Amino acid sequence: MRLTILCLLPLLAAAGCASDPAGTLAGPRNVGTIAPRTGSARMAAGSITLTTEGTTRPHTVLEVVTTTERQITIFGKVPIRADVDESLRRRAAELDADAVINVRYGSQGAGLVSYSQISAEGQAIRYTGR
Repeated sequence: MRLTILCLLPLLAAAGCASDPAGTLAGPRNVGTIAPRTGSARMAAGSITLTTEGTTRPHTVLEVVTTTERQITIFGKVPIRADVDESLRRRAAELDADAVINVRYGSQGAGLVSYSQISAEGQAIRYTGR
């Protein structure tokens, strides 16, 4: 009995490390659909602003965007914050957003199916009155 408990303890400890406090595994939560801009080109992903704060400019929230970057194998690239920033920018560009505000970063560390992971969530917005 003690041997069984001792064998299960590391498994239970590892399962606790795979929690998702940012809720990124649930996927993006759509808060509405906004029509694409008319008469203007889409923003390039590199020109989209990311900030951990809000904005005072009038804007419309297009979607709450989430992303998780993972190192699937022990030999894979270890994800860093710049990787999730780029993923947020790509998704915001798909939505034709001007910026991603209120960005929050999730925990770093091992996941259930990955060696290392980092997650982020923010609000993709389009400024009004442009």
